[in-house]
Amino acid sequence: MFCSKCGAKTPDGYEFCKECGTKIEVNAKQDNENNVPVRKKKNIKRSTLGIIIFAVIVVIGSYYLISSSKGKDGLYNNISWGTSLKDIKSMVDEDDNVSVREDDNIINADITDYEGMQGIDGIVSYKFENEKLNKITVLMLNGSDSKYTDSELIDVYIEKLNKLYGEAEPTLSDYTDGILAWNWESKKSKITLSRAIETLVVLDYEDITKGNN
Repeated sequence: MFCSKCGAKTPDGYEFCKECGTKIEVNAKQDNENNVPVRKKKNIKRSTLGIIIFAVIVVIGSYYLISSSKGKDGLYNNISWGTSLKDIKSMVDEDDNVSVREDDNIINADITDYEGMQGIDGIVSYKFENEKLNKITVLMLNGSDSKYTDSELIDVYIEKLNKLYGEAEPTLSDYTDGILAWNWESKKSKITLSRAIETLVVLDYEDITKGNN
């Protein structure tokens, strides 16, 4: 604050000027001037907080958008078509629960309790053309200790795939005469689900981007 008579600066809380003894009268203008720095600090804090919150929302939104987009590509475990045989073998070898068998242009991975389903043993066959991944076949063997019937196991995957790619129309299976199959098409894959024989359910992923990898 400043003395209205002599202009000397007077500390807040003083009633009289230290220089000339005049009674200090606080007017609205001086009071506003004294509060300006405090308000500026508050505004800066609010602005910074708003920017941080906005950045967090953008990051979270981008994560879910990317995750959703990947899921709808129709890639098995998000493995890209055209991945090399060497890279697939390296990926599969990293999983301690997988037993790997390698044939000519095929890598077979034996998985106990496939996708956490007790009593369902899986064989995932990664198939290659010119050492580039172009098809994946999942064989699910429905064991005697499984809690699923063949039909229930198929229904689990129909529901899951319908949510991602739309409702499939049943057709006849390529594996067995008179057996139904379900087909979906995503951005990058043709996906087919069927029962090959009793207790054996087959899920095929096939590259439809050939030549674009």
